[in-house]
Amino acid sequence: MVKTKVRLMKLLGALICAVLCLYNLGSDMTWLRSLPDTIYIYEDGEDGALKALDESVSASHSFDQSLFEATGEAVLDIKLFQELTVKKVQLKKREDVKVMPGGSIVGLHVLTDGILVVGFGEVQTDDGSISPAKEAGILQGDIIIAANGEALRDAAHLSSFSGSQKVELRIVRNGDEITLDIMPERDVRDGVYKLGIWVRDDTAGLGTLSFVTEEGFFASLGHGIKDSDTGVTISAAGGTLNLGDVIGITRSTRGVPGEIQGVFSKNDNLLGDIKWCSDTGTYGSFTANWVNPLYKDGIALGYPEEAHTGDAILLSGISEGSIQEYDCRIIKVFRQNTVSPRSMIVEITDKELLELTGGIVQGMSGSPIIQDGKLIGVITHVIINEPAKGYCLYAWWMYSEITQGAMKAA
Repeated sequence: MVKTKVRLMKLLGALICAVLCLYNLGSDMTWLRSLPDTIYIYEDGEDGALKALDESVSASHSFDQSLFEATGEAVLDIKLFQELTVKKVQLKKREDVKVMPGGSIVGLHVLTDGILVVGFGEVQTDDGSISPAKEAGILQGDIIIAANGEALRDAAHLSSFSGSQKVELRIVRNGDEITLDIMPERDVRDGVYKLGIWVRDDTAGLGTLSFVTEEGFFASLGHGIKDSDTGVTISAAGGTLNLGDVIGITRSTRGVPGEIQGVFSKNDNLLGDIKWCSDTGTYGSFTANWVNPLYKDGIALGYPEEAHTGDAILLSGISEGSIQEYDCRIIKVFRQNTVSPRSMIVEITDKELLELTGGIVQGMSGSPIIQDGKLIGVITHVIINEPAKGYCLYAWWMYSEITQGAMKAA
């Protein structure tokens, strides 16, 4: 009798396991496992995954509607048989955002936040040559922000402290503040007391305007600005954004990136005022009455999850100063939940642009990439050994930077 019961229990257990396995491999569970960890709800249409949940006969779902309306986010509980929770999904609302796409070649004149040390000069004394700054422990790439407790305005302001008295400098190095004392030395060649230091208080270069928001902020470049001598990423204390004139192009070839040769004046064709720089680009207030002639009514901003491999359009004013559309193709998409400079890889396929530039050249950083009628990304870097290909940053990361940075700049 006992043996019979044991056999029956084993048989029943095996039967239950078989049923569970079959159900686990069935269409319902396979479909539920395929649901993403995050479902996005767009204003211009219902999400397919959420619609499928509504139509499911075996699954039910619920979330805090009031929380979702207030914050745009909620946790979606997915259940089977009205009781068994099988998955939790993050639900996020996506609002329609419209921007004016860029494409124009622009000049950026950036005033550095602090005085950047780019090198050292020798002071000739009776005992030989010396650099007081270097002897005091200052390093190339340091940023001097104050002298004797006084905030520095520019390089000329720092020079005014080169007297016969000791100078206390407050310096930013790798994000940390330190204080160093320097005793200027008298140069026997001209009798002037000197610190023996080369500094820079501004930088300038060409790039591409990425987009302008309806609130009047601009985004450009898609990457940080690095000082050419020290490699230090520049932090801006101001500056101007101006229309640039292209005077020549050096084509990219395998192993050698090309560049746009151009000119601009910080006093002419002003588009806006630079407010801040970050690893995702240069930003500020757009003051010009300017619109993209190809998209006079603006364009919708695409979200990262909308990007996919396939055909796209690149906007650039590299040819004769007029913005044109060039064919390209997104060949790889990196799914990102946080900001990263390499969101996509794009390949230039337009024969005219390839003939003109050889691919992506310096100065095209910030060029808008449009896919499915939305601004999805901007060019950031060329792939050196394959100049027809380059990296892109999701335009959404730049827009997010604006929404956060605008509050700081206000």
